[in-house]
Amino acid sequence: MLRFLHLSDIHFDAVYGRYPEVVRSALKSGIKKAFEGAINFAIEEGLDFIIIAGDLCDRSEVSYQTERFLRKQFSRLDQAASQSYYFMEIMILLNRLSGEIWEVTYIS
Repeated sequence: MLRFLHLSDIHFDAVYGRYPEVVRSALKSGIKKAFEGAINFAIEEGLDFIIIAGDLCDRSEVSYQTERFLRKQFSRLDQAASQSYYFMEIMILLNRLSGEIWEVTYIS
């Protein structure tokens, strides 16, 4: 039986313009903490794959900090997959408002 994690509409780098700065800051850090927790769960449980649907990022351009954060999280998945007995595939499909579809697949 395959076991997987499905995440959707994460929206890194969302602006949250109508909220005060303290709320915007808490939302942004909360999203990163939740995503990192999901990655921890996938690694600890030895899941077979992860599907990230919807918008991973809120805009087509992401901040340097978000890019570094995501690279670190995907690197952790790659390391965990190569150091264990399970196969992990991560497929990311991003359908941007511009109509672009990006597909990135990591296979370990």
